[in-house]
Amino acid sequence: MNTNHPWQSGPSELIRHAIEHLHQEDDFNQRIAFLLLDVGVETIFKTFLQLPEEVTGTKASFSERIKASEGNFHELTQGIRKAAGNRLGGIDLAYIQFYHDLRNKLYHQGNGITIPTEKAKGYASLAVECLKALLDVDLHPLLFSKQEREQQQAKERAKFEEFEEARQEIKAQHEELYQVTVLALESIDPALVLPSFRKHYEKWGELFNAQYRAWSSKSWLEDEIANAKFEGKRQPQQYASLLAEIKPTMPKALRDFVDKYRLKGDDVIAIVAPNDFEEVVLNMAVIALKLPIDPHLTYFKASLVLGKNPVDSVEPYLGKDVEDPISELIKLSKEVGREINEIRDVLLSNTAQ
Repeated sequence: MNTNHPWQSGPSELIRHAIEHLHQEDDFNQRIAFLLLDVGVETIFKTFLQLPEEVTGTKASFSERIKASEGNFHELTQGIRKAAGNRLGGIDLAYIQFYHDLRNKLYHQGNGITIPTEKAKGYASLAVECLKALLDVDLHPLLFSKQEREQQQAKERAKFEEFEEARQEIKAQHEELYQVTVLALESIDPALVLPSFRKHYEKWGELFNAQYRAWSSKSWLEDEIANAKFEGKRQPQQYASLLAEIKPTMPKALRDFVDKYRLKGDDVIAIVAPNDFEEVVLNMAVIALKLPIDPHLTYFKASLVLGKNPVDSVEPYLGKDVEDPISELIKLSKEVGREINEIRDVLLSNTAQ
C-alpha cells in the first residue's frame, strides 16, 4: 500500500483489512468485510470533507463540509457529492447508499443475515474507487485473490506470448516484402538494389536530414516575413529550391531515378523522408510501377509493433486511454499483417507482368 500523507493511512487500512476478510469467502468473513467496508467508506468521506481545500481543490465552504461530515450517512454523501465534483467520475453514490442500507440491516438484525459474495465484492470495488478518487490511494490490485491474481497473470502471459508471435510474424512478412520489392526494382533499375547503393544512401540520409531541417527553418522564416499562413504544405517553388539543393549530393542511382521519373521536390521528400531504407525502396517501386497503394501508414503501424517499447508507442497512436495495450497491439499486428500481404501481392502481380 502506498501512502504518502498521514490522512491516507486510516481509511486505507480499513479498506485493506476489509478486503483481506473478503478473500476468506465464508459467511462470517463476508459479514465482517461488509461492515469494515462501510466504516471505511464513511471514513474516506469524512476525511475528504475535513481536509483543507488546498489539498482537495474543493469549492465547497469549510463550514458546509464540516457540517456534512458530522451528519448522518445521507447528509455525508450529499456533502461529498457537492464537495468532490469531478473527482467522483463514474462513481454512483446511490449504489453506496444501497450498500449502506444493507449494512444497517446486517448490523441491526444480526443473526441469520448473510451477505452474498457478489454484493460484498461490489461494495469493495466501490470503496476502492472512492479511496483512489478522493484520497489518491490505489488498492485495486488487492481486490483479486491469490488464485485470481495467478489466473490473471497467466492470461497476461498468454496474451504477451501471442503478441510476441505476432511480432515475429510481422518481422518475417516485413523481410519478405523487402525481398519482393528488390525483385521488382531489379527489373526496373538494377543499380537501386546493389549493396553499394544502400551504403551510399544511408550515409547520404544523414546529410539530407540536416539539409531538410535547414530548409524547413528557412521556409518557415520566409512565410513569417511574407505574413503567409503555413498550413502544412510548402509552395511548389520552395520544394523546387530544396530539390535543387539536395540533388547534387544524392547517390547517383537515386539522382538518375529522380530524373527518369521527373520527380518534383515534394515527390522526393515523400520517398526519402522515412528512416527505414526498406520503405524508401518500396516507395520507389510504387512510383516506377505506378501502383495504387500508399505504404506509409502501414510502415508506421509496423514500426509501432516492431519497436523497442510497443506498449508505450501504441497509446498515443490510439488517441485514448488504453486499458489493455497488449490486446490492442495484437489487433494492430493482425491489421498490419493483412496490409503487408496486400502490398506484397500487388507488387508480385505487377512484377510478373
